[in-house]
Amino acid sequence: MGCSATGTQNLSGTRLPFSSDWTEVFGFSWERMLFTGYKITVGSNAQYLSAFNTSATENPTANFGPIWLLGANMGVLSESNNWRVELSGRNLLNVHYITIGFDRPGSPAGATDIYGPINRPREIWLQLTKNFGNR
Repeated sequence: MGCSATGTQNLSGTRLPFSSDWTEVFGFSWERMLFTGYKITVGSNAQYLSAFNTSATENPTANFGPIWLLGANMGVLSESNNWRVELSGRNLLNVHYITIGFDRPGSPAGATDIYGPINRPREIWLQLTKNFGNR
């Protein structure tokens, strides 16, 4: 897939960069009375991405996937929703991939080096929310 003498490149028949054939997202949220005045909430979500390429030039070293991303949360809240304490996590499987790939400048002809930022790593946080005012 090299460039022609005019600096153009024919990418017909190639997949669009940054797009997978399949992207599926599913999840659930469950809330139940814990005891008088308090509720418990639990939830999770999962995202599946089939193989995709993160380079605009379709560099073969920028192929990633398939990938699963998983998130979850659990918490306690007041029945009136005036306050909430929640433990949440994102990318719990700690999957790493380059979100956008760039060909390394000045690399020798035929080199397949790419660089770019990676996705956000595993994140876990505790959140306390208090609503002030009338509800």
